[in-house]
Amino acid sequence: MTEPKDRLEDEALRLPARDRAHLARLLLESLDSAEDPAEVAKAWEAEIEHRVSEFRSGRIGTVTSTQVFQEARAQIRKQK
Repeated sequence: MTEPKDRLEDEALRLPARDRAHLARLLLESLDSAEDPAEVAKAWEAEIEHRVSEFRSGRIGTVTSTQVFQEARAQIRKQK
């Protein structure tokens, strides 16, 4: 006999992409709901303030998306 979880997976995978994306979003949100949203927002606000301060003081700069992807690819190659 098929387990309910297996049946659910099979049915979900047969859904159109848009419906699968919606379901995935709902499932991910349900995992995030374990944390207090106010605390998460407060932590992000502090992080944003810190990053803006670092940028304005000149301690950090900007890079292009091309540079970001080149660095990411280099890091991936190092791990292989």
